Amino acid sequence: MVGLYAVNAYEIDTAANTFFFKGYLWLRWKGDVDPISTLEFANSVEEWGLTVTNLTEKPQDLPSGEHLQMMRVQGRFFEAFVLNNYPLDKQNLEITLEDTLNDNTKIVYVPDNKETAFDSRFKVPGWTVNGISAETVNHNYVSNLGDTSAQTSNFSALTFSIGIHRAQNLFWWKLLLPLILVLITNWLALLLSPTYSEIRTAMPATALLTTVFLQ
Repeated sequence: MVGLYAVNAYEIDTAANTFFFKGYLWLRWKGDVDPISTLEFANSVEEWGLTVTNLTEKPQDLPSGEHLQMMRVQGRFFEAFVLNNYPLDKQNLEITLEDTLNDNTKIVYVPDNKETAFDSRFKVPGWTVNGISAETVNHNYVSNLGDTSAQTSNFSALTFSIGIHRAQNLFWWKLLLPLILVLITNWLALLLSPTYSEIRTAMPATALLTTVFLQ
């Protein structure tokens, strides 16, 4: 069972399709298979900058017979942002976990939905947070990656998703209202006398340049 506690998410770069995340992750399991040593963050970027720190030197043994390992995670992650509805778009900040060696006959990730959450002070500048969710998916590799002894190419993966959407105030006050003011100023050129041809010509050009700078 896997859970996530989100602390911070920032530096959302829609041009580079990346974001920075900091939080806590825990794995709770039974059996002899060690899911920690083969754990991979599938969508991490700049792996040299990814920091995963175990909070305890060895996994804790719980009274239930399970093992527990908690870790601190911070780094940059990839997310293919969809900007079709910009500037009123909704996005998901996703963190995907996967085992590098053990297929889904040995390890299956189950989300700890009850305890997965984000901190009360968790904020994403410029965005409104909708919530956090987790989903187990089956990753099927169309290649055995050279391992002719492999019986299957199906691996269990788990995706944590933090839903966010842009604050509407950004659209109304910083984008739409300035554009309306520019258009009104531009229309005033039609009220000027035709003898002021230079001014009537300059005002639309100025409005066009202003619109470009606003964007």
